[in-house]
Amino acid sequence: MWSESGNGIDDVDPLSALEAWHEKGEAPKSMLAKSKTYAGKEFLVCAYPKVATYVGGDVSKASSFVCK
Repeated sequence: MWSESGNGIDDVDPLSALEAWHEKGEAPKSMLAKSKTYAGKEFLVCAYPKVATYVGGDVSKASSFVCK
């Protein structure tokens, strides 16, 4: 998922999700990710086995997707 030479998601914070899971006891259902390559685009990263599914709105915003 992360690549020094490719065009991928390079702005995601899994450590904060793990810390919240440890402290609150609730596993993350999704995380927000961004990419320097695709400025202004947000990605919804869903917990396996769910995938981000478009539900309407701006395709550049993670809020336009839900994990299903």
